[in-house]
Amino acid sequence: MLKSGFMVVLCMATGLSCTNAQAQEVYDWNGFYAGVFGGYNTGDVNYEVLDPTTGATLFYGNPEIDGFFGGIDLGFNYQLDNGFVIGAEADIAAGSTEGSSLMYDALGGTTANASIRGTFSPTASLRVRAGFAVDRFMPFITGGVALAETNFEYVGLGAPVILQGLQDVQLGWTVGAGVEYAITDNISAKAEYRFSQFGGSEEAGPALGGTERASFHTHDARIGLNYHF
Repeated sequence: MLKSGFMVVLCMATGLSCTNAQAQEVYDWNGFYAGVFGGYNTGDVNYEVLDPTTGATLFYGNPEIDGFFGGIDLGFNYQLDNGFVIGAEADIAAGSTEGSSLMYDALGGTTANASIRGTFSPTASLRVRAGFAVDRFMPFITGGVALAETNFEYVGLGAPVILQGLQDVQLGWTVGAGVEYAITDNISAKAEYRFSQFGGSEEAGPALGGTERASFHTHDARIGLNYHF
């Protein structure tokens, strides 16, 4: 608003065409920003119990997980003269993403008398972003490293007793794409899709007689608002 008012006063004082002068004014994406976001995600877990000697799969379960989440982000944009915008963004989120499935005997193909329950929250990421600004509209792509605090519980059927669990902070990677639009000079709205992959956690599992291993991936749909300083 201040920029627009200044342009009007300037063109009136100098006799320039206000229409042409204002048409040359484009939105500036440079600088720091912070915001809030929320969304919904789905995913699949690959949980295995391995033979400690041979490494062969003894039992497995594949819970489908889903849930809502929300969080905050902080980032920086640098806009080049040709309209490209590069920057970095960090975020942290918490939610209720979880799911469960039966455990199966990998050798006999029969259902084991237990289930595997998986949850994860909070999550965080540190990413680079690259976009192309068309005035107030900017499509972008993003990618980087991600972290997730996970908890996988082996639960006995008949009596809901947790026989053992695998809790860890898993390192992964995430990529995505989205669009952002500057509603005002300081506030922008964005919509984004992200795919994240986590994996590699292992732990000895005496209750199952083997080693637990868990990995999972998620698909996130996010919307948010950012304040540009």
